Amino acid sequence: MTLDPPDATGAEAGRPELDEDYLILSTIHSAKGQEWDAVYVLNLVDGCIPSDMATGNPAQIEEERRLLYVAMTRAKQHLHLVQPLRFFRTHQHRFGSGCTIAPRSRFLPDDILPLFTRRAPATPEAVTDTPAQIDEERRLLYVAMTRAKQHLHLIQPLRFFRTHQHRSGSAHTMAPRSRFRPEDILPLFTRRAAATPDATAETPAPQPVVSVDIGARLRGMWG
Repeated sequence: MTLDPPDATGAEAGRPELDEDYLILSTIHSAKGQEWDAVYVLNLVDGCIPSDMATGNPAQIEEERRLLYVAMTRAKQHLHLVQPLRFFRTHQHRFGSGCTIAPRSRFLPDDILPLFTRRAPATPEAVTDTPAQIDEERRLLYVAMTRAKQHLHLIQPLRFFRTHQHRSGSAHTMAPRSRFRPEDILPLFTRRAAATPDATAETPAPQPVVSVDIGARLRGMWG
């Protein structure tokens, strides 16, 4: 890995004529006049391209658009535009996991997205949850529900408290209902919601407004 393309490089011995398989990490300005078979343009989000320091006027935004054009035309065969979905927030608790959602660059509007082949990284659920595993989880819920003779209570929390946050933190994660209880079967259940503190607290009676003559009290004390 290098900032600018070197004249030569070396690596572990391998097949002949594979001694130039290095990765070039270049800025857009340094890439002017260069071409490569495959180019990856990183951080294609607003705030990076265009930079948040170069959006003060239309001329600066057009210059940022031109720089993206330069970056995209460096590719001979393969061009990859990488858009992160979120950025990790620095300067937080060591166990913090706060992130900032990253919007797509304004230079890639929705009307030109069909011109690209879009790929998203597979989520852990998509990798691990096979149909057989989901059916097994459904069977386990069936086993749990059929253990009741007379009364069955299915409890769904509305949110979960997030661990590893500041000791005074109160961040929560909203909890979606299980996929095994879709909307079309909910009328078969009697639904009850826990009363909120606002609903249970008695509304205090309005207090009468008392007018106090401070001047009269002072005259009575010092008169």
